[in-house]
Amino acid sequence: EAHWPPAEGAENDVVAWFRRGAEELETMLARKRPLAVGVFEDQPVEEINAIAEQCGLDLIQLSGHEPWSDCRLVNRPVIKTVEPLADAAATAAIDGLEAGSAIACLLDVSRGQGVAFDRGAAVSVAAQAPVWLAGGLTPENVSDAVREVRPWAVDVSSGVETDGAKDAAKDAAKIAAFVMAAKGAVVR
Repeated sequence: EAHWPPAEGAENDVVAWFRRGAEELETMLARKRPLAVGVFEDQPVEEINAIAEQCGLDLIQLSGHEPWSDCRLVNRPVIKTVEPLADAAATAAIDGLEAGSAIACLLDVSRGQGVAFDRGAAVSVAAQAPVWLAGGLTPENVSDAVREVRPWAVDVSSGVETDGAKDAAKDAAKIAAFVMAAKGAVVR
């Protein structure tokens, strides 16, 4: 039985909202692994919903410049990509998030281009609410990123591609090394 979205009224507290989203994701993962995530960038909501239905997706990742209101129109729980500001204070970083919409927030300035960013804002946001981290992550740096930011999850694409080429084939050895490094990060 799905518990998403939370009961009415929870959408007023950003931190509580995303913590509840992380709990729901844990529940989903306890029932099924892996979860199928469809990644979309600035596509019409009707098209996203049709593809999600046809493919049986579990989650939708909106990685473009979609407004938060689009999250409420998608027929699956949404992971919303946001661009954290460099050196942002925790309050300012949290203020950019909207409760009442996405199940999770993915911090990524590069939007799939593999560009790393100053993690100061990510640290500030992750200290208050569970976030996903992406952008320039590789098998060589993911454990440091996990220890520094303490994200709920990490996301990688170009960091495990052969020769880092855009749209290149994913390298199975790099994927394995990435997973091992991410899981092996010691967070105290």
